[in-house]
Amino acid sequence: MSNSVALLFTLLASSTLCIGIVPTPVIFTKSGTIRGEILETVWHSVPYSSFKGIPYAMPPLGNLRFKPPIPAQPWRGVLSVTKDPNTCPQVDINYGYIGDEDCLYLNVYTPETNFAPYMALKPVLVWIHGGAFVIGSSNSTQYGPDFFMEQDIVVVSVNYRLGAIGFLYMDHPEILGNAGLKDQVLALKWVQDNIAAFGGDPEQVTLAGQSAGSSSVLLHSLSEKSRNLYHRSIAQSGSPLAWLYHAPSDALESARELADYLDAFSTDPDELVRFFYNALAKDLVMGANEMDAMPAYVGLKFKPTKENAALAAPEDLFLTECPISLFATGNFKKHDMILGYTSNEFVSFTGPIFAAVNTTNPIWSNLNPFFSPMYNAMSTILKGIAGTFSDFSFKGPIDFQQRLLALYNKDHPIYYYMLSYTSQYLTHVVDEGVPIKSGTGHNDDVDMLFYVSTLNTPKDPENPYNKFKLKMVSLWANFVKYGDPTPVNANPINGVVWEPSGREGWLLNIDEAPAMMHRNEVIKESILHTERIMYRILPRISGCNSIFQPISYDTLFPSRSIF
Repeated sequence: MSNSVALLFTLLASSTLCIGIVPTPVIFTKSGTIRGEILETVWHSVPYSSFKGIPYAMPPLGNLRFKPPIPAQPWRGVLSVTKDPNTCPQVDINYGYIGDEDCLYLNVYTPETNFAPYMALKPVLVWIHGGAFVIGSSNSTQYGPDFFMEQDIVVVSVNYRLGAIGFLYMDHPEILGNAGLKDQVLALKWVQDNIAAFGGDPEQVTLAGQSAGSSSVLLHSLSEKSRNLYHRSIAQSGSPLAWLYHAPSDALESARELADYLDAFSTDPDELVRFFYNALAKDLVMGANEMDAMPAYVGLKFKPTKENAALAAPEDLFLTECPISLFATGNFKKHDMILGYTSNEFVSFTGPIFAAVNTTNPIWSNLNPFFSPMYNAMSTILKGIAGTFSDFSFKGPIDFQQRLLALYNKDHPIYYYMLSYTSQYLTHVVDEGVPIKSGTGHNDDVDMLFYVSTLNTPKDPENPYNKFKLKMVSLWANFVKYGDPTPVNANPINGVVWEPSGREGWLLNIDEAPAMMHRNEVIKESILHTERIMYRILPRISGCNSIFQPISYDTLFPSRSIF
């Protein structure tokens, strides 16, 4: 880093004293010194230290664009870290281009404010954001740590490369694939090396995420690169056994499709690699989004895949076998886990469907009176569609995931759940574009765990919604601290004990009156049918090194007559 840039960092750090920011003490990381700011929680005004925008990797620019990340270079002076970092390149809610390739930063929040030399170290929650591997960020407006700060744990949220920039695969040494997951690995290494300076315990790290973040968490349990970098995990509403992974052949086809869309028609892999390295980030993002004529979170052309082990050294590879093979043979990290889904995931995705129908309503009405009642019934139809897709895309794959994990996880508990709580403040209810306001949808759980400032939810801790949120946050925080969401001396749900799921699939229905249920009370025959299909076809469509059926059907799907 040049002397002029170092001087700028120093001036930025000192300027915080002049604009009303309450600075933290200087923190020493292995790359350099930083200074954040002291904030207060929204519920009880508890002070905590916030460090936003800490670089954990070199900017992945130029010939580093698709490569495994390189640790951040040391800097001089005191780096001021009080603002959210750049988002990684992506499309925004209006399908416009936003972000910057210089985006590999993380945020750290800690209840510590004095940082005494011998402070007791606290458990750590590392959060991987969702967004179908194409959108999202660690931004504090979406993942405010306030409620976890009052639970006395340290929180880390991570940016990682997205879309074609993060998950382009060319079966080529220069574009191996899974760059975004390798970013997450480096962030976990950063946590191991530095979190003690923030009051966090590197021996008590829980890796957590929602949607694509959840799929990431489960993939880390498969990778030799990250298995030893965390100790517990929480996987919410996502699995690499479903639509958040694709075979290398499909990944390579996506790369060729993007090249064609951007008018790079060469069949020479080396030429295409050079094209992708020289292309504008905006063209890669917008091309990947538009080539399907679909919203980015539906297309999913770029996501994790199995890498070619013959193309690179082991340290540059993340995943060299398909997830179903590894899970089905027990080749994953054995550890304490929380795993689950919301009661009606797909309601959150009905907005684009309803909008498309809504624009055609005048045409339907003018063509024939028969069409108007059909249009008016669309909400009922959409509810049915949402239920079916929730079963097929979320409940079935996640229940199948639980069955595989439970076979091999030894004495480590898997706490399985379904979130059913509803409220006027849920994300999908507040979203005016979503027509169905009932149920608990995809991403609604995020607001129950983090302070999402854009939702304008009540700040009074005595509000009934916040009283429920406290229960939810306490369950998660207890797991981070104790490996048990309902310990004897800190049970937040009125004495109901969240029992491990075991092979039988017991789960906690998280609602106003939480209760343990057997999977047979939740998993309908249609969902079970989805799982049976997955059992038979996944080894054949995932690009596995070998096709096999290592688990007998009866072992994985015992009789449903248990009562």
